[in-house]
Amino acid sequence: PGNTSPVMNRALARELREFMAKQRGMRQPTLEELLDNVKPVQWQRMGLKLGVQQYDLDVIEKDRSHDTNGALLDMLRKWFRGCKNPTWGAVVKAMKEIGEVREAKRLQDMF
Repeated sequence: PGNTSPVMNRALARELREFMAKQRGMRQPTLEELLDNVKPVQWQRMGLKLGVQQYDLDVIEKDRSHDTNGALLDMLRKWFRGCKNPTWGAVVKAMKEIGEVREAKRLQDMF
């Protein structure tokens, strides 16, 4: 699934990792680790749990209707930029709340 170019995915992933590294100084998952551990079909539910507004999720869905991996990254970027204290722990918690417990545990084990 997804038609975003690998160069674009790497650029988005690098931006997310750099932002989070500045915030917490934690080891950051790679794009491949993130996408392996977060089921892209759940990105909207996870975004709501993280506090991303429905309007923003709708815009992402429209822009990325055939690219769930890109939509996931756009949602995380929106959350990272709008959250006062973004942490990977919050992402793990949101994943657990939407029933993605196994994937949340695997992501948590990465950092």
